[in-house]
Amino acid sequence: MITRSRRRQRISRICTPFAGAAFACLAAAVPAHAVEELPQKLAALSPAEFADSVEVIDDLLEPDLVVSTQDVYSKSRSLDGARAQDVYILARIARSEGDVSYHVVHDLAYWAPRRSFTHVQFLDGSDLVLRDVAIGETGQEYCDVDTAIGECRVFQTLSFELSAEEMRRLSESYAAGSREPWRLRFKDEHGQDVTSGLAPAEASGLMQAVLQLRKEAS
Repeated sequence: MITRSRRRQRISRICTPFAGAAFACLAAAVPAHAVEELPQKLAALSPAEFADSVEVIDDLLEPDLVVSTQDVYSKSRSLDGARAQDVYILARIARSEGDVSYHVVHDLAYWAPRRSFTHVQFLDGSDLVLRDVAIGETGQEYCDVDTAIGECRVFQTLSFELSAEEMRRLSESYAAGSREPWRLRFKDEHGQDVTSGLAPAEASGLMQAVLQLRKEAS
C-alpha cells in the first residue's frame, strides 16, 4: 500500500540516485547511436520496480498531488545532440476532481549558444505527433575560461505533456529484457534537434502507481 506524507516521501528506493553527478565534458557532436539502446541498468527495471519506487509529493498548499519517477533512475546519459542530466516522467493528480496529466521532463546540458526549442516529435503508433514544449532553466550558463574560445555550457529543462492514451500505448510497448527506447526528438527554432528515448517500463510503472493512489483515495 502506498502511504503519503504532507510533504515528500520515498515509497522505496531500488537504486542510489546521483542527482549531484558532475557535468561531463560534451563532445562537439554526440554519436547518433547514443539512443539506440537504453542504459543497461535502466532497461533492467521492471514496471513494478518503477511503481514501488516513485516519489509522492503531497503538498497541501498545491492544487495537485505529484507522482514522479525522478529518483528511480537518476543518472546522466548521452543523447543525440546534447547530454541529459536527468530524464523522468511525472503525473499531476488534481485534488479537486482527480484528473491526471502526465509530463515528460528532460534536464539538458549542451554547449552554447542557447537554443530555443519549439516542439517535440514522437510516434504514437504510426502517427507522427508534434507538440509544444515548455522551457525552464535548471542552472546558469557559465563559461570555461580555461578553453581558448571560452565555450559556455547551457542547462535547460524541457517538458511536454502526454495524454493518458498516449501513456497507455507507450506502456504497452514494454517488453522484459528489451533495451529498445520509445524515441522522441526536440526541435529548436533553426530545425536542429536533440533525440532522446524513454523506457516503456517507466511509463507503465508510473501509471500503476497513479492507479493505486486513486484507488486509495476513493
